Amino acid sequence: MEEPRHRRRTERKHADALSQPEGLTDSSRLHVRFGAGWHALEADGQGWLRWSAGKGEILLDAGTALDAVLEGEWMSIVRPNKVRVELNGEAVVTLEAKEGDGFQPWPEVRLRLREGRNTLRFASQRKAIKSTRDPRPLAVALKNLTVRETS
Repeated sequence: MEEPRHRRRTERKHADALSQPEGLTDSSRLHVRFGAGWHALEADGQGWLRWSAGKGEILLDAGTALDAVLEGEWMSIVRPNKVRVELNGEAVVTLEAKEGDGFQPWPEVRLRLREGRNTLRFASQRKAIKSTRDPRPLAVALKNLTVRETS
């Protein structure tokens, strides 16, 4: 017997909520969550990370217009590589990964968020790869990301 649609939809929403790391923001005026394009949350003794296959979104819902900065680390598994970061369709920064780079701290990037929904998009120039240890297509990872309000 097939499950009712509403039950499957509820289970997907529940699974998505579980894959959102805690502490994505320090602001009570901002709700941050991972959107489309990210693999499941991974955690270890040093925090958490999420991989994308090359394109991913982070959704930022601001109760009012505000300024914020990104903190945490990022990495491209394919190197060299450039990762374009856009906020609401406007370029914010292009991250560069060189041979030998591992996780790197975020550069000083200020985000001017408008009231309501804001979308932060990540796009890798290079295609994702699959390794013998991980069958998922991997390109870019974000580690211990926090969006900190500055205004």
